[in-house]
Amino acid sequence: HAPGAEWDAEWVSIHRENLIYDIQAGKSILIHCLGGRGRTGTVAVLLLMGRGDSIDNAITKVRAAREGMIETTEQEEYLHQQVVVTR
Repeated sequence: HAPGAEWDAEWVSIHRENLIYDIQAGKSILIHCLGGRGRTGTVAVLLLMGRGDSIDNAITKVRAAREGMIETTEQEEYLHQQVVVTR
C-alpha cells in the first residue's frame, strides 16, 4: 500500500532531511519492507526526488536497480502526488 497521512507527517518532519543529509555525507542507508520492493521502492524514489531527481527519472533508476520496485498503482500515484505537494 501507499503511505498515509501519519507516515507523511513523520517523513517530512523527521526522516526525509536526515536521510538525504546522511546520503550526501557519504553514509550508507538501508531501506526495507516485508518484500523489499513496494514500500522500499516508494521510499527510494522519495529520496531521489528529495535530492533533485524528477519523478520519472527517480522511478526509472529504482526500477533499473531491482525488478518489481514500486509494486502497485496506488504507490505510483502516491509518488506523483508528492511531486505536486513539494512544488
